[in-house]
Amino acid sequence: MEATIGKKLTAEENGLPKGNLGRMGLAISKANSSKVYALIESSKNALYVSEDGGGKFALVNDKGEIGDRPFYYFEIYADPKNENRIYTLYSRVGISEDGGRSFSQLLQYDGVHPDHHAWYINPIDPNLLIDGNDGGLNISRDMGKTWYFAEGIPVGQFYHINVDNEIPYNVYGGMQDNGSWTGPAYHWRVDGIRNTYWQEVSFGDGFDVVSHPADSRYGYTMSQGGNVSRFDKLTGHNRTIRPTHPDKEVFLRFNWNAAIAQDPHDDNTVYYASQFLHKSTDSGETWEIISPDLTTNDSTKQRQQFTGGLTYDITGAENHTTIIAIAPSPVDKNVIWVGTDDGNLQVTQDGGKTWTNTAAKLTGLPKASWIPQVQASKYNAGEVWVVANNYRNNDFSAYAYHSSDYGKTFTRIADDNKVWGYTLSIKQDTEEPNLVFLGTEFGLYVSFDKAKTWNKWEHGYPKAVSTYDMTIQERDADLVIGTFGRAIYVLDDIRPLRAFAKK
Repeated sequence: MEATIGKKLTAEENGLPKGNLGRMGLAISKANSSKVYALIESSKNALYVSEDGGGKFALVNDKGEIGDRPFYYFEIYADPKNENRIYTLYSRVGISEDGGRSFSQLLQYDGVHPDHHAWYINPIDPNLLIDGNDGGLNISRDMGKTWYFAEGIPVGQFYHINVDNEIPYNVYGGMQDNGSWTGPAYHWRVDGIRNTYWQEVSFGDGFDVVSHPADSRYGYTMSQGGNVSRFDKLTGHNRTIRPTHPDKEVFLRFNWNAAIAQDPHDDNTVYYASQFLHKSTDSGETWEIISPDLTTNDSTKQRQQFTGGLTYDITGAENHTTIIAIAPSPVDKNVIWVGTDDGNLQVTQDGGKTWTNTAAKLTGLPKASWIPQVQASKYNAGEVWVVANNYRNNDFSAYAYHSSDYGKTFTRIADDNKVWGYTLSIKQDTEEPNLVFLGTEFGLYVSFDKAKTWNKWEHGYPKAVSTYDMTIQERDADLVIGTFGRAIYVLDDIRPLRAFAKK
């Protein structure tokens, strides 16, 4: 018995576009398996249709109505009972009733959250549609005329997590394409935590949110591309405080998920980062630059206006050679650590006058890896915990390091033999130095011997979830965790873990 593996299609033989091709969406309707739809990114993005199972294709639509941002979207779905009804997913949702020759918009920017990535058509009743987008899951039972938002699914993608010291204390965090929020970790009512107890403090792609140490009514909130503002929870007012460069010709390279840090020694001092480290001593009213360019400043990684594949998409997410982690020492106000998205780990011991790049001491770490999280120890000025990852280059290994001498030497404390998944976050306990928490793409790990050995934590916590950030509410002794998928978890009262680690 022989099986046909497949045949490579060529433009000359099959009517497909010539030249380089990008992302493609394919769809076949159960109503006619010989009809194949192909949404193809090329020098001229277009929808192609084959009537003979893929033998020959013909261009049927190359207008903008087929969808935008093809490198990111370009998915197409065919109605199982109507071969001429197709849906295209992009920032909106398009529908065609004539085999793709024309489209109307089924979903726009209101009613249902935009940015659509998953689509289900019930094979028995095509009126039943399910849409997965950046805001969650929506269900329609009348072919998209009306939609129901599935509120009961406990999901959320948090980039960063923070807490204040109110009673009860509040949790702060920014969500992927869903703004920045704050709400109580617990409360003293009988009905549980409700949606109305949470407050959105800024819009956009949410990232880090930091409350002011002296008055949690105020704080700092971020959105994509280096936008940062100071919020007032009482009035809802937001004031933009994004730093600039004194030389207007200098382009500040803010990461999509830029770095911010509250100074542990002064309530009104805050740090923010582009390729430079910016410092404000008046809660963001004014800024000074206290470093040179701390990245590699590799110009080949700064050509987003000239690269980006077949379809340029200049949104700010393409910014590279940027600072993505800031860690001021709680012990010595002059010690500050910085991690970058191109492999640098910089430290200053004199408040920014001079800097030392310690990246070469990170044994085994591939060059140009991302260093998304650095934690300066509460116990010793020269002690630091570092997380790095390189999964964007198909290297999914775990990299985490510890130093006690300002980065002169590092010990690698995590690899694939010790933990599962590339590393994302780390936190040393604020009361017991032997207790250390590590977050990976596939869960939470706990060490009771200062990172010599790791134990997977699965008590009330998902067995495999992207553990993006962690912090400790010191008064209540709670570990608060931001995950990229399952929202926020609070590990109530870690004092028993401290007692175990102390022994």
